[in-house]
Amino acid sequence: MNSLNISKDLVVDLTNVIDLYGIQNLANTCLFAGGFINFGYWRNIKTNVRITKNKRALASKRLYERVFNLLAVDESDSVLEVGCGLGNGCILLHSKFKPRVIIGVDASPKQIERTISNHKKYLSRYRSEINFIVGSGENIPVSAESVNKIFSIEALQHFDSVDQFLQSSFKSLKSNGKIVVTTFFFKNDLKSDLLRCFPNFKSGVDKIVRINSFLNKLKDQGFIQIKSQSIGRFVWHGFDRWILQTRYKDTWDKYWIQAYKAGMLDYYIIEATKP
Repeated sequence: MNSLNISKDLVVDLTNVIDLYGIQNLANTCLFAGGFINFGYWRNIKTNVRITKNKRALASKRLYERVFNLLAVDESDSVLEVGCGLGNGCILLHSKFKPRVIIGVDASPKQIERTISNHKKYLSRYRSEINFIVGSGENIPVSAESVNKIFSIEALQHFDSVDQFLQSSFKSLKSNGKIVVTTFFFKNDLKSDLLRCFPNFKSGVDKIVRINSFLNKLKDQGFIQIKSQSIGRFVWHGFDRWILQTRYKDTWDKYWIQAYKAGMLDYYIIEATKP
């Protein structure tokens, strides 16, 4: 087992992404809060004082809201999230914009089981508008040209094939449909001394995806109006401040900020349109 001892009572297995989110329930660790599983968008959140769990959850929520703003969701939309985790993003989207249909897809059956259980009351009220299903990002289980908005937050790095994810997304989108993806991407200069500090890349649970390569793949797949924006200055510093408050402060998670400062990686939001 490729594992990392965090403390006497916590071991994270980095060999299987499905188990990482399913059996191990990564969302329940102190790295995250509020049922969201992302590094957070910390703009206008004070990090020079002790960060509360509510503020940590707020940072993750604001990353979703940043994506929603780019998607420009309205009540006529059919929206798909790839890598929906515990479904909190889909519920947040519905509560704010009431799109016609929301579909959350996640590769972990255990995550989908938790999602349906956690949101049972909300889903019973809006059962015709929100659906959560098990499926992979490389073979999205929806009909061709059935949605007009797709988003994926901090999931792309887990996909075995970026090409297949883009092919499946392109197929799922209607004409003039839009996709927004946000996660960390590598730049061209991979600093080997820093890269060795990250067991997640060695194990393969996270893949090295270069930003320029991803943008080219979008173009090759047929997407147009491709735009990318670095938001790392609003991600890494806040997340690092949070790590320093947790029992993860002496683990490899402390190297994220160093990799960003060294120019090895950054956090981006990418948007594109299917013609």
